[in-house]
Amino acid sequence: MAHFAQIDENNIVLQVLVVNNDCICDEDGHEHEELGCEFFCNLLGQDTRWKQCSYNNNFRGRYPGIGSEYLPDTDVFTEIQPFPSWILNREDGTWGPPTPCPEHDPETQYAAWDEENLQWVVSEIPEENLQWVVSEIPTEEA
Repeated sequence: MAHFAQIDENNIVLQVLVVNNDCICDEDGHEHEELGCEFFCNLLGQDTRWKQCSYNNNFRGRYPGIGSEYLPDTDVFTEIQPFPSWILNREDGTWGPPTPCPEHDPETQYAAWDEENLQWVVSEIPEENLQWVVSEIPTEEA
């Protein structure tokens, strides 16, 4: 199956649809993005715009979601911006905080972004939420 994102005039993703690979292959069995775009334009209107995307993030950065953006200058889809203050890396389409996450012990602490104060807050994980599961793999006796 091949995945295609419909984008508007501002390169914002409107929807992502799936099509059978047969619809994007030429007579020799080679895939072509243009055939998929043509398929969707014929189906949903010649004024629609389409870009092939990868469900497995194999190309164009990441699998887009509704509201993410296609960046033509770097040919990637962005993640959806998690917070207004976060900064877009236009090379790979990821968003990052304006300040790095502080070092913390992920086994006993968690870090959360506080958008109102534009800073990270590190908190202890409550004892009742620390769960350690010990399991034994049964052995077969001969």
